[in-house]
Amino acid sequence: MRHWLKGNSILVAVDSPSDSSENRRGLTFIGLQDSFGFSVDVPRSSTRQLGSQVFAVNSVNLSPDISFDLSFVPTRKFDTEESLGLNFNFNQSFESVFLNKADTSFNVYLFLSDKQSYDFIAQIKSQQTLNGCECIALGNCYLTSYGLTLGVGSIPKASASLVSSNMEASLISENKVRIPQINFETGEKFGDIFLELDWLGVSKALEEIQLNNQPILSSNNVRFDLSNSNLSVPSAQLSPFSNARIQSLSLSVDIERETSYGFSSNFPYSRKIKYPVVGALNFSTVFSNLEYGSFSGIVNNTGSSEFRFDFLDPQELFLSGKSTGELSSFLATGVSGVTGFYTDSRSLLVDNAKISNWRHNFVSNELSTFDASLSFQCSESGGLLTRFGTSDNINPYWVYSQEARKVFDPSGNLVVHQNYAQVFNESCELDYICDPYGNLILADNFSEESSTCPYGGG
Repeated sequence: MRHWLKGNSILVAVDSPSDSSENRRGLTFIGLQDSFGFSVDVPRSSTRQLGSQVFAVNSVNLSPDISFDLSFVPTRKFDTEESLGLNFNFNQSFESVFLNKADTSFNVYLFLSDKQSYDFIAQIKSQQTLNGCECIALGNCYLTSYGLTLGVGSIPKASASLVSSNMEASLISENKVRIPQINFETGEKFGDIFLELDWLGVSKALEEIQLNNQPILSSNNVRFDLSNSNLSVPSAQLSPFSNARIQSLSLSVDIERETSYGFSSNFPYSRKIKYPVVGALNFSTVFSNLEYGSFSGIVNNTGSSEFRFDFLDPQELFLSGKSTGELSSFLATGVSGVTGFYTDSRSLLVDNAKISNWRHNFVSNELSTFDASLSFQCSESGGLLTRFGTSDNINPYWVYSQEARKVFDPSGNLVVHQNYAQVFNESCELDYICDPYGNLILADNFSEESSTCPYGGG
């Protein structure tokens, strides 16, 4: 029995972008979430008339937009950002976060427990179903802003705002919930199509938001690299970086969209991004040296700055800088020699950033600080870029979908990719196969994580 709705009785999930008119499977829960809220502004067309003190027309002509926002703790993989429509995939070279994302939409589901003051995840695992829970579903959701904040001694925070075209509320039954998506080709809602919430898929999605699978982004394991950042005017000297120490930093992008309406429909046909997307980078730092120059130089200063943030995997912090001998037990060795070690480091790159304003603060008995704001423009090829720093490794790795979700076979086993050929020995232990020269043999095959040993074990 539920008397009041509390935060521990709510879960938020998203599905995959799709234009299919058939039932679908698969959803991703958003973990480490702080808040979620939505609002509706109803657009009315009002027309006065002669000889009357009331409106001649006061009606709703178009379906109203639903605006909602959420805040969450970002992870080192930035998987929530990927689910919300940004390109934080597993790319090993720098790519724009807006690459191929101009018209990406998805649906958001707010699941509400029917119980009072009870751990919702524990309830779902106990019942092995979402049946009996309520769901508020938001259709055709588009990202309209994103922000990331880092500070010394504090947990990083991220925020996002989105806009949606449709909303439905229902009671979950028969392990499925109605999809609220609008068909943009016709401008009308899809027919009776459902998101199937079978226990196998739900349980795997819940595993993804367990704390041991959510490596929180740490502000302590961040490496900054600033280039061309000195202004050639009287200001704090930022490069080389030893002359300054960043105390806080915020990064944000406001994503303006072109909402297209047409005849015979109350819903929009598209919400494509209007490029360039304008971004802002703000930081505060203590400093030791001043940059020399004249204030008049700002007129001729047409240069730009590049800021790179490496959110380091603790394993990389441990392994970086060690000799080959020290790394002998960690290195991956292939047919062409040492190939490196595995790392989950994520890098962000802001290029072509231009100064907007800066401020010096001199306070008695405190360290002097320098605050700066820069702006940058984003496209599908530049502005704000990201890279996931994985390298070759002797161990197999999980296979991910385009939406950065782990792939499972029909039996629920994780599908992994084996970099090198392996075979079971008589003790049912996997051994690597070597060529006559002692080199590992490369493999190009996929297997289930729960492979069975032919000798009766495993």
